[in-house]
Amino acid sequence: MDRAQLHEFERLHGQLVAAKAEIDGLAGKGDEAPKEEVGALKLGLLDRLIAAADRFLGDDRPFEFAGFGEANATLSDVGFVLGQYVACLESFRADHLERRHGTWYWRVEVADAGGPRIERVPVERYEPKEAGG
Repeated sequence: MDRAQLHEFERLHGQLVAAKAEIDGLAGKGDEAPKEEVGALKLGLLDRLIAAADRFLGDDRPFEFAGFGEANATLSDVGFVLGQYVACLESFRADHLERRHGTWYWRVEVADAGGPRIERVPVERYEPKEAGG
């Protein structure tokens, strides 16, 4: 992974996590809320975000998803899809981190005069999930 990929990851991850949190918040407001439909504006924005995540993840995306399009997607539908993408990005993160002396670091390839090397960039706000939890 290089610095441009790291920047793209952080952008996508932040947007997907924020979108999922908003959808989860809306879905948690009453018994019928998960069945409520999501508006066309939000679905269009989510389609663009998911397409960007698909390009970033490539073969590691959760499934082939053409987007919500004109579908009548519910909060539950959207929450499910976003959850799958967030999980795949978390897996990507775990594959590109290492821990040294109690601190988590990104492994980032950097080209210099001597050829490619790995630069370890401290990770902000990373707390791995406990096994089984």
